[in-house]
Amino acid sequence: LMIVIWSLALLGILFKLTIAHRFKILSLVTYLAMGWLSLVVIYEMAVKLAAGSVTLLAVGGVVYSLGVIFYVCKRIPYNHAIWHGFVLGGSVCHFLAIYLYIGQA
Repeated sequence: LMIVIWSLALLGILFKLTIAHRFKILSLVTYLAMGWLSLVVIYEMAVKLAAGSVTLLAVGGVVYSLGVIFYVCKRIPYNHAIWHGFVLGGSVCHFLAIYLYIGQA
């Protein structure tokens, strides 16, 4: 999974530097897919991590994904700032998953 994620990240960098302005939807879908690739290992996470940690990771992913609605809807005033709020919320969930559950192990 790490190889896939890092390969997609490197391809995303090249894509962004060259032709991303022509394929904005593809870029967005790629970012979402990278985030939700963790579902491939959801069983292993559920077995090895505390339930609260898995819950916070899932909630963080949902918060990130919901923020995309504001990112793409240019008609909403301050949509980009609202999107950043969702990114911050997702990051806080992921931080807490590590700090409260994984960091205490």
